[in-house]
Amino acid sequence: TCIANALGSDPMKKLIVPLIFSCLSTLFIAPLSNAADSPLAVAQATSREPVDDDRIAALWVGSLDENTSRNRGNRLCTVSFLGDNVWITARHCAEDAEGSPAYLEQSDGEQAEVIRTDLVPNNADTALVTTGPGINAHPFELPTRSLNTGDTANLTGYGLTNDFASTAVVRITQRLKSQKLGPSTFKDILESESITPSRSCDGDSGAPVYVGNVIYAVHSAGGFNPSCLDGINRKMWHSDVFPRVEWIKSRLSHDGSSDSVG
Repeated sequence: TCIANALGSDPMKKLIVPLIFSCLSTLFIAPLSNAADSPLAVAQATSREPVDDDRIAALWVGSLDENTSRNRGNRLCTVSFLGDNVWITARHCAEDAEGSPAYLEQSDGEQAEVIRTDLVPNNADTALVTTGPGINAHPFELPTRSLNTGDTANLTGYGLTNDFASTAVVRITQRLKSQKLGPSTFKDILESESITPSRSCDGDSGAPVYVGNVIYAVHSAGGFNPSCLDGINRKMWHSDVFPRVEWIKSRLSHDGSSDSVG
């Protein structure tokens, strides 16, 4: 049922690759006592209000040369711009895209081919995606600290059930040294809960968790929500960006084109 829900009425138009993480998560997490808060690989807000933000884009598996309305490939995740054609997303998103042609697309139709992926080391659910030219975007700024318990932030992402990005507001409830999310255990995870009806639901991961123009985390997983229903106080898990800032800067062409701010 996991594959059927995600593929919709025409499964031939989408690939199964990005569903592996979500479906395996269902197998590993289903026995927990509260299935509604089981960690699954999802990142789309349930809000139906479109958000036009040029700092983010959707990651697709497919070739730009073959990109038509009838054959667009498979939309995987959300990515966030850091500058120098470098975008940040979830590690499991980048792994799903490796070995296949991939591209980014924004809500205004601008596109860019993915030419490289770099996985952040030490079991972080974070990765960098480098593209060729084609997208004009404003970069997020890197943080000088982690979010603390009680802090609130926005989460904006694309999802499989919508053709647009939408936003949820989250409150940090715990800072975890590690967390098992589906088949993988990741370090430096921020646990949060939704404080508005909009929350994460089945779709893509990698969405930014941010305050103003500062990106503090990358979305990893959320509570099981295959029907994309609203819910307050629902759990979500995000990969903390701050412990990886120096590594990220080393991968940017001009050493910090995305300046660190608090």
